[in-house]
Amino acid sequence: MSGFVQKYLIGSDIKVTGYKVRECKIGNGVWIGDSVIVLPNVTIGDGAVIGAGSIVTKDIPPFAIAVGNPARVIKYRFPHEIIEKLLEISWWDWPDDIIRKNKHLFEADLNALSSKEVNAIFERVKL
Repeated sequence: MSGFVQKYLIGSDIKVTGYKVRECKIGNGVWIGDSVIVLPNVTIGDGAVIGAGSIVTKDIPPFAIAVGNPARVIKYRFPHEIIEKLLEISWWDWPDDIIRKNKHLFEADLNALSSKEVNAIFERVKL
């Protein structure tokens, strides 16, 4: 806290030293609802969804849906096997032309398909 703010706006002469705060880390493709508070030192994994008004006090895993105060995981967007594949291919790092070549991946409802159909989609991915 700046000395000016501490002394004149808050009226405190107490000095806080030796305390380092790490910034929060927000992954790729994350959706964060309105009025969410994310505390320092928290990581929100790739593809996670944080419900409106939630207060995130601890790490949220990739592709989890978390809500509440404190935010807690209520479910995952995909089964564990699909999450592993999405993290492995890291599509968010692809250039635009590779995304266009693999539009079938983005048009598919991965939750509605059988594991065999999902595997076929991932096998068609062209880098």
